[in-house]
Amino acid sequence: MQERFLVLILVLAITRTPYAQQAGSSNSSNLSDMVSRMENGELSARQAAFNDLMTRVASEERGYSRGEDSSNGLRKFFDRHPDQADKIKLALIHLLAIENHPFIQDENPPSNTDAEEESEHYAELIDTVVSLDDQRAIPALVGAMTTGGMAQRGLLKYGDMALEPVLAQLKNPDALVRATALGISIALLGRHNDLASEDSNT
Repeated sequence: MQERFLVLILVLAITRTPYAQQAGSSNSSNLSDMVSRMENGELSARQAAFNDLMTRVASEERGYSRGEDSSNGLRKFFDRHPDQADKIKLALIHLLAIENHPFIQDENPPSNTDAEEESEHYAELIDTVVSLDDQRAIPALVGAMTTGGMAQRGLLKYGDMALEPVLAQLKNPDALVRATALGISIALLGRHNDLASEDSNT
């Protein structure tokens, strides 16, 4: 009886292995497809790919809520998919770099409905990239810094690493970019001085 039981367990293990491998391969392929679509030349396709990815994260990570600080949910998601994690991070950072230029300097503004959808997409994308806690995102966040709080808070948390690329924007021909860069530079230098003061007092 015991031998039959062991044989049954062995058969189940053998038959489940190909299915598990196939499911893992399918999940990996699905994520790769999303990454690929985030490079599409059409904004609607990029938005759809980003939405698909965020929906996937939300479906796998309980407690994750889109539109809020997503650091924990993303970290767990990347831990679950280590083979795809870096590729997805770089794709999100590159997607923000792609979206920065047309959103900030759009000579043919979309309709009100499209503009609202694009604005929501852009805001969530910035928040997601900030939540990556990846210093490779600094140039993309610099490109988004004139949009306000999220990108600027993201840059501030990188401290000295963000200072040089922000200071470089003081030569930008756009007055708004220069003014924003000046404000962030002052904040970064202020933080630097505060940390130096704390170190000297300890």
